[in-house]
Amino acid sequence: MSATLPTFVTNHIPLLKDYKAYFSTLSRYRLVLYLEEMISLDEFCDSIQGRLGGWLEQRRRVLITLNTRGSARKVWQLLEQEWPEDKRDIPLYFISSDVTPKDRMEIVDEIKEGTPCIVVSTQSIEAGVDIDMDLVLRDFAPLDSLIQIAGRCNREGKGPRGTVEIYDITNENGHRYSAMIYDAIHLQVTRSLLQEGSDVPEEEVLSLSESYFDELSRKKDTGQEHLERFIRWLDDTPVKEWLRGKERLQYTFIVSEQDPELLDALAAAATVKDRWERREAWRSLASRVANVSIQVDAKPGFNPLQIANELPGELWVLRQGYYNKAGGLNIEGETMIF
Repeated sequence: MSATLPTFVTNHIPLLKDYKAYFSTLSRYRLVLYLEEMISLDEFCDSIQGRLGGWLEQRRRVLITLNTRGSARKVWQLLEQEWPEDKRDIPLYFISSDVTPKDRMEIVDEIKEGTPCIVVSTQSIEAGVDIDMDLVLRDFAPLDSLIQIAGRCNREGKGPRGTVEIYDITNENGHRYSAMIYDAIHLQVTRSLLQEGSDVPEEEVLSLSESYFDELSRKKDTGQEHLERFIRWLDDTPVKEWLRGKERLQYTFIVSEQDPELLDALAAAATVKDRWERREAWRSLASRVANVSIQVDAKPGFNPLQIANELPGELWVLRQGYYNKAGGLNIEGETMIF
């Protein structure tokens, strides 16, 4: 089962036979495309800085979604610095994988209350987060991701048609953030479909997505080359790597103050003598660990002992001062760069 109907899945049966009729009645948002020229992150920040006062005066609900932790953090920090004192009653939220799942869920619950706010996030907010915003600004991404984030704009359809602004943002070296995260073919197909117009109402999104999946199905890799290499006993990329990407060394940092009893539970699990029972003890604590931890990729020159104490099981307990709910993991003074 799928929320979409990609054409490369054959013999599918729609649960709604006349599903197109439902799409034709929706007019909650429009995609406004600013893709003619690339814009640097600094230029994007300058434009947001100029619009902040208007958003706050109008008490709007604004979502700004970037493609990387670093670019999202830079935008959040700018807004935090520019926030006027007389508008401190309007919250500024930051959601990324630098924030523990526990805090992210609490932030989302606060956003759902429907009061004016500005949210800066990575794409981690796209799937499974039911929030309703007046305005969305999004760094360029594949069409399915753009439609996902658009679903957070005027989600309930109770307000006037909302706007989802799409930008093509680059870093200081002129490299697109979208290319750092997403597959090149998906980006290419999306760009070719969107370059024909600068304004796409929601009513046209279904036909646009069907064209998107049609084009992807024509460009898809059938795996023929890899099948031939397998038959001939030749070296090839492991299947696991094709499905999940290359395994990267990561550190798991636990924010222990969010679950004060967790460290004692982990210590007790480590003392279990029977290895199978010990494994089960660790497994029983996995969800608690995941709820209050942050995973980051290892970077050259960084030693996790700079900011954390090591635990058995390749876990690290983050020291005080390196995490807060507002900004998540804060290691700007260290040599780890995201």
